[in-house]
Amino acid sequence: MKKSSNTIKVSYFFIFVFIYLFFTDCSTSKLSVCYNDKNAGFNGSFEFTQNNLPVNWILYTAQTVPKGDFDIITDTVNYIEGEKSLHFVVRKCVSNGGRYSPGLSKELPAKQGETYNISFWIKNIGSEFIVKAGGVTGFGGKLQIIVQSEEQIESWKKFESIYTIPSGMTALRFEVNLLTPGSFWIDNVIITK
Repeated sequence: MKKSSNTIKVSYFFIFVFIYLFFTDCSTSKLSVCYNDKNAGFNGSFEFTQNNLPVNWILYTAQTVPKGDFDIITDTVNYIEGEKSLHFVVRKCVSNGGRYSPGLSKELPAKQGETYNISFWIKNIGSEFIVKAGGVTGFGGKLQIIVQSEEQIESWKKFESIYTIPSGMTALRFEVNLLTPGSFWIDNVIITK
């Protein structure tokens, strides 16, 4: 009798999973876009692209952010390092942040107690932006705000932060979001241990 009770529980579990997957689109391609190229390395200056998007970054694009109207452009005119920067032209968005707003992120393997230097350059005209970093696992984490601002930054401005990975975390996540319409550029993202 116990064996059949466990079989029923397992059957219900698989039925639940099937129904969940059928009625909710769990495809990560609907949540973000990511092109990988192991030869491009960290690609913090957005020099390497595929389909006009930087490789080795998780991107929240107009195709994955349903309430947004924006473009992500590899800018070859305005940059601080290399020959390109990443430019967001946001006409409409929600201010939720994360995958719900235009932006990008990157996760790097990390261990408890490791300290990272994070630096990046920004230009901003009209938008409110937020940049966060924090320790995460496959089950979640907590990001701290490095900067959240509506400041008009017409000339490149450098931001820096230091972050130490807390107990139980297995990765460092760096995330940028645009919370209101405007033009925003980012370049020369450097994360070092």
